[in-house]
Amino acid sequence: MSEERWRISVDRVTCQASGMCVAVAPQHFELRDGYSTPLAEEIDPDDEDVVEAAESCPVEAIMVTSTADGRVVAPEPY
Repeated sequence: MSEERWRISVDRVTCQASGMCVAVAPQHFELRDGYSTPLAEEIDPDDEDVVEAAESCPVEAIMVTSTADGRVVAPEPY
C-alpha cells in the first residue's frame, strides 16, 4: 500500500487570478501567465496552508485530493 500524498490541481478555466492562494500559501502557489499554478503537483499530506488556500479561493478553482483514494480534501463540499 502506497503512502498517501495530496494532489493539487487548479482549474485554469475557473481561475480568476485573485491571488488569494499565493497570499495564503506562497510556498505552494504562484501566479503564472494570469493563472494560479501549483509549485508541486503532489505534496505531503496535512499541510493546512494548502487546505486554507483551496477554501479561500473565491471561485473554488483549487482542488486538493488524496492520491491514496481520490477523496476530496479541499474545498469541503457544502
